Amino acid sequence: MTKKTQKVFVTGAGGFLGSHLCDAFLLQGYAVFGTTHEDDSRVAHLRGNKDFKAIELDFTNEREMAYTLADIMPDAVVHAGALNPKEPIASPTPYFEANERGTLTVLEAARKAKVRKFVYISSMSVYDKNKLTLPVSEEHPVSPNDFYSASKYAGEMWSLLYGETLGLQVAVLRCSGIYGPRRHFGAVNNFVKNALAHKPLTIDRAMGWDLVNVKDVAMAVVQSLNVLGRRTFDVFNIGSGVLTNIEELARLIIRETNSRSIIAFGPDFKKKTPFNFYFNINKARKLLRFEPSTLQDGIRDYVKSLKVEANST
Repeated sequence: MTKKTQKVFVTGAGGFLGSHLCDAFLLQGYAVFGTTHEDDSRVAHLRGNKDFKAIELDFTNEREMAYTLADIMPDAVVHAGALNPKEPIASPTPYFEANERGTLTVLEAARKAKVRKFVYISSMSVYDKNKLTLPVSEEHPVSPNDFYSASKYAGEMWSLLYGETLGLQVAVLRCSGIYGPRRHFGAVNNFVKNALAHKPLTIDRAMGWDLVNVKDVAMAVVQSLNVLGRRTFDVFNIGSGVLTNIEELARLIIRETNSRSIIAFGPDFKKKTPFNFYFNINKARKLLRFEPSTLQDGIRDYVKSLKVEANST
């Protein structure tokens, strides 16, 4: 008798992290169903793959979500879809609708479809940035301080409640600064693009933070499903576990791109309060067998992918 193929449903598959989740699950032999919304270019390379199906779907739509999951009957749901715009939105309503109510919609659809395992992608932003004890472990106080982080933490709480009261097996993964192929904004992206063009790399603030390769995050998600066979609820910090200074990052990128770029400092650099953040990832290392790649290897891969993108346009 052949082994039954496991089915996983990924929200936000058309996004940066979601597209890499689809890649990782396919490599592990899963049948993958992923939601896209308006733009499916990040999963265009999967067209024609018999084990992947892109579904144009708004995960906040209760009727569509319930119908779709009832039809697919997946073994697991990975909720990576979220509203996280490049520029913050002044109103809390869009964050509430997408990240809190949307998460509740996905959870309820999963419950009705008798899904056993649920992975919720959360963020480092849920931790209290004003009182950080470094490195930040899962036991560190949580205190969201903007609309995005509040909505992501609310999603965590709904996931916890569905696990405790309704029997869903839940893993919450709080991710640090994710970089890698298919990410088209952010400090790492801007630095690499400017370095390739031999333009200055401008630093606006003294800071250090935890950078993690998107491919490492994707494998952590895959591994979390295995853990959920033995545990009913858990929270994991997913990062590199290393504090990377922004000047060190800029110098690394200049080296890896053989760039003539210089490092410049913004006019308000000295006025801005320095910020440092990095994770304690011992729990993920122990339970998920999580071993992140080095920043140098990750940047090298990212530079290569951006060069390929540039040559294909």
